[in-house]
Amino acid sequence: MSDDSSTPNIDPEQPTVQETTAQEMHLRESRADLVLFLGILSLFMCGPLGIIAWIVANSDLKGIRAGTVSPRRTRMLKTGKVLGILGAILFVVAIAGVTFTVQKYDGLPELLGPRPLKSNQFPFVGEWYGNQGTYIKIYPSGKADYVTANSRVRGGTLTITEQTLSIGFFGFSKTWHIERLPEHANGYYAMQLDGEIFVKKSEDILVRFD
Repeated sequence: MSDDSSTPNIDPEQPTVQETTAQEMHLRESRADLVLFLGILSLFMCGPLGIIAWIVANSDLKGIRAGTVSPRRTRMLKTGKVLGILGAILFVVAIAGVTFTVQKYDGLPELLGPRPLKSNQFPFVGEWYGNQGTYIKIYPSGKADYVTANSRVRGGTLTITEQTLSIGFFGFSKTWHIERLPEHANGYYAMQLDGEIFVKKSEDILVRFD
């Protein structure tokens, strides 16, 4: 009498390892690598890539549930999706923050580029010579040049507020406190910045300080 206890029980209705492998070979591989890569990039101010990762991940996860996509890298696919969602959210928050700041603060032309001067700022336009050797040239376009004993800037962005006048690039600028606004008196324009008196050059005035 033979002992059949060592013979494994095989359910004829269950697919064998070979059959399972053959089935998986016909499934499309998921784009988990791409989703994870886009998800990581989206965290570094590339928010739109996060939206793409989100869409691609949803498509592949749907394919996995339908049995047309291989489920082998499902965890990586879900991780990339989560990173993509976070990147997209951070991007939207950053855009909203910048928009709010620009709308609330009108003194950001240094970061956003020059803006044409307003009508009440036109008296600042022109070449100004200071009695301490400073030279300032202001253009209607919102650009300006200046020369001092220690520094000079050409084509800088001009920012004029109620109390200050600044010329520079990307937040690095020289700022003067406006002690007297440009005013016309005795046939010429003059203003005072940080204690220095400036006279505007005109066609009939050659500015000299002795």
